[in-house]
Amino acid sequence: PAVVLVPDDFGPNRPSPPLPLVISPHGRGVRPGANANLWAGLPGRGRFVVVCPGGMGRRLPLHSWGWRGQISDLAKMPGTLRAGLPWLRIDTDRIYALGGSMGGHETLLLLGQYPRVLAGAVAMDPVTNFYRRYGDFGLTPRTRGQQVLARFEVGGTPRTNPRGYVLRSPTHWI
Repeated sequence: PAVVLVPDDFGPNRPSPPLPLVISPHGRGVRPGANANLWAGLPGRGRFVVVCPGGMGRRLPLHSWGWRGQISDLAKMPGTLRAGLPWLRIDTDRIYALGGSMGGHETLLLLGQYPRVLAGAVAMDPVTNFYRRYGDFGLTPRTRGQQVLARFEVGGTPRTNPRGYVLRSPTHWI
């Protein structure tokens, strides 16, 4: 699932001109609607489209932590929108990604794995080394549960599945 924000003067009976697209992956545990609410009325005022995909990990919804399938889905967003909303035209030279926290992490992975898709990217407070982040989760009682989720999502720990954590680390793709 995804939430798509479009200036309100376009729709099925009023096709749009080619508009810039912002792909907005959500932070960990944030639903697409809550992510879309952060954009408020900006797409209408700025004359651009925002897509807030729901995001699915290998095993967990809303906790993908850069699973390759999720990053591939982000790269396919222009085509997905074209197929689902044929009246909406996207300017393929003006596709951007913007995300915070896990969304920033995925923005960097999108940029690293599919560099030709984006004209620009903004990553706020991203994880850059998921291998190291796993250890950080264990430092406080409040985040220790994230280690359990990460083990389930990635399929082990950084020690038992180092490749799984390295491939989800934007620093690997630099």
